[in-house]
Amino acid sequence: MTERLRIAVLSRNFSVTGGGAERYSISVVEQLAKQHEVHVFAQTISHDFPGVTYHQVPMPMERPRWINQLYFAWKTWRATRSGFDIVHSHENTWHGNVHTVHVLPVKHTLFAGKQGFSLALRWLKVVTSPRLLAYLWLEERRFAFAYKKKVVCASTTLKEVLEGAFPDSCGMLEVITPGVDAVPGPATPQAKSEARRALGVPDDAPLMLFVGNDFGKKGLTTLLDAQATLHSKVQLLVIGNSERAADYEQQATKLGLRSRVHFLGSLEDMSPAYIAADLLAHPTVEDSYGMVVLEAMAHGLPVVVSDAPFSGIAKDLTLGLNALLLSMPTNASDLASKLEILLGDRAAASALGAGAVKFAQENSWVQAGQRYGSLYSDVARKYQQRWLVLSHAFNMDGRAASQTITDKLPHLEAAGIELVVLSGVSGSHDRHYEHYQLWPAGPAGIRFELRHVLRKYFTSPLAYRLVMVLLSLPLLPLMLVEKLMRPVESSWSWWLSAYFKGLRLARHRKFDLIYSTGGAFAAHLAGNALKQKLGVRWLAEVHDPLVMPGAEPVSKQELMQAEVERIICTHADVAVWFTDQALASAKRRHPQLGERGKMMLPGIDAPFKEMPPYVPGPKMVIGHFGSLSPTRNLTPIIEALEALVAQRPELRDKVELQLTGGPLDAVSEAAISKSPVRNLVRHLGRIEADPASGLSGREQILRRMRSADVLLLLHGTEAICAEYIPSKLYEYLWMQRPILATVHGNPQMEVLLQKQGHVVVRDSTGILDSLNRFFYSWQRQKLADTGLGSALTTASAVSQLIMWTK
Repeated sequence: MTERLRIAVLSRNFSVTGGGAERYSISVVEQLAKQHEVHVFAQTISHDFPGVTYHQVPMPMERPRWINQLYFAWKTWRATRSGFDIVHSHENTWHGNVHTVHVLPVKHTLFAGKQGFSLALRWLKVVTSPRLLAYLWLEERRFAFAYKKKVVCASTTLKEVLEGAFPDSCGMLEVITPGVDAVPGPATPQAKSEARRALGVPDDAPLMLFVGNDFGKKGLTTLLDAQATLHSKVQLLVIGNSERAADYEQQATKLGLRSRVHFLGSLEDMSPAYIAADLLAHPTVEDSYGMVVLEAMAHGLPVVVSDAPFSGIAKDLTLGLNALLLSMPTNASDLASKLEILLGDRAAASALGAGAVKFAQENSWVQAGQRYGSLYSDVARKYQQRWLVLSHAFNMDGRAASQTITDKLPHLEAAGIELVVLSGVSGSHDRHYEHYQLWPAGPAGIRFELRHVLRKYFTSPLAYRLVMVLLSLPLLPLMLVEKLMRPVESSWSWWLSAYFKGLRLARHRKFDLIYSTGGAFAAHLAGNALKQKLGVRWLAEVHDPLVMPGAEPVSKQELMQAEVERIICTHADVAVWFTDQALASAKRRHPQLGERGKMMLPGIDAPFKEMPPYVPGPKMVIGHFGSLSPTRNLTPIIEALEALVAQRPELRDKVELQLTGGPLDAVSEAAISKSPVRNLVRHLGRIEADPASGLSGREQILRRMRSADVLLLLHGTEAICAEYIPSKLYEYLWMQRPILATVHGNPQMEVLLQKQGHVVVRDSTGILDSLNRFFYSWQRQKLADTGLGSALTTASAVSQLIMWTK
């Protein structure tokens, strides 16, 4: 059962006679009050609903409106800054964790499409107007990014506008369109006659309906011009309270329509108007949604409404099925022609009315209320624990050290853990989890991070190098001193930044666990320092072994890594390694680790909701993914390809080695350049995020893995391979393609591969034999999918972590 929440709703005019925004807020409150404790803060209140508590906000002055807006924002901030789970604002306020936007932002209205001299003039107007400055300031505060904050748009069109005007708000935006309480459908002839008599309009004439308080924006001028060209019996019912109603009455008189246009003002109950009418005309030039359109459709009225972008609801309508759409709402002749269709063809009007009813049935206030309830639960979610995550690498597309932690976070959150992340500055800033990007304290680390950060902003290599040199010059003397004093990896000093930020955060809230991970050992130094200072339990996750097997640390870097391992083994409450042998070696060097040491295979979750089909091409593609190094190079596969082509020259045009990843190492580059099979090798380079498809580099790589005929996994030849499993293995195991792997001294890795029927070899001879078998099967179209998934998932890894940290 959903938790009962205490909710404050902010809406200056909480009245049933208000416009669409007011009716929207009232309808949402009525839905939410059935389950939650709802408090309404408003200046005008004309509503009474069981279970709702109303708070009258004073209105010292109605005009100027911008001063009243600021006053309302200030008063409601003071009244709701504590004691509520949710503060839901329908107004321009700087506070609230849920905001519903009903109208186009002032920023968009002022500046959209403006440039050059026109833009300068517009800014001159702004800076000389306290009213505009106040509205723009309120909007900037309202749409500023914050964690656990949602901005709800009343239509998709409005969401698109906000994305352009306030890019930082994108991660907070949701769309919840208005609904209807009921769908009564078309009125009977008797009900229609009774409604017309009650409203005082003729019973024997076609009757069009117009609803809106802002007659100008809603297009009444165009509608009156269109009516003047229609049959003289056609009547128009105008509902709404406009300050300029007299001007439109005068227009109707000039057009000879006064006796056929009925201005009734605002109605508390709109049902009689919908029942009385034969159609709704809504030629609006600006409507974020158009609730009156949906309400009319619920009564089975055929509607003529402005198309997007003039009307938000139009994005969801289908021309000819449930509405007639106006591409130019100010074109009176176009509007008249569409009105004539509905007035003159009963069958067409009836069909459109039936489509309207079906559309309305799919858009109810009950559904909207449920979506708000779900959104509230997400924003006001209560957690069982709070973890401080220290990971120098985070949200870095394609980096294994980053993916290992970013993949875990959704599972940790689902387990009731609130996550606060401290990372370096190279990755992207997270918009879901509370995330702080920190620069290292040392100059070498600053320069290292600058390289990654500047690449985001400079596409020109020349500009990048120039700026990099200029920024590096003042750092060089300090870097020299740093390297003399501490000649280790440049990111070492990040631990100081993470430590002091962690202390500041801990002053205001309690952390249940410190979780250090993400590759760089600086995270573990910070984790230990915070544990000692705060007395909080510490989980250390070691991705790659810190000490080279079989060798004594000699260099300053090696000695530092050995010291970090000692600190972890001595002080961490739980210490995790990613292979059996890495854990065994750490325990052998540091027996005090004992049962606090654990082994976990990180795995990955299923990469596809639906597995893309494998389609063989004209060549057998051997795909290698990931980085290379002098000790993990392409020499064995190049030698095997040379031998294969020497044995069977006809295969030169049938086999291709595709390399996806960063630059080639020097050994691989040399082997390829002098090889007679170099034309069989395609280096595709690093894959970056694709703005066109919206796919990240990682998502594209996974699709390429799936399309390969054979996946090549090169383990390397270093002693550390005995304690290391490439992260690509876990992705490969999900692809259902045959894997050809070279494995060096790592029985655990061999077993993982062989259990799923993959091939493990140790040299180029083994690769050659395997390629011959693979090609034989491929040629006969029998190199089929294995049909096997992987049991090594992130979800199972997180379950282990949670169990160990209880």
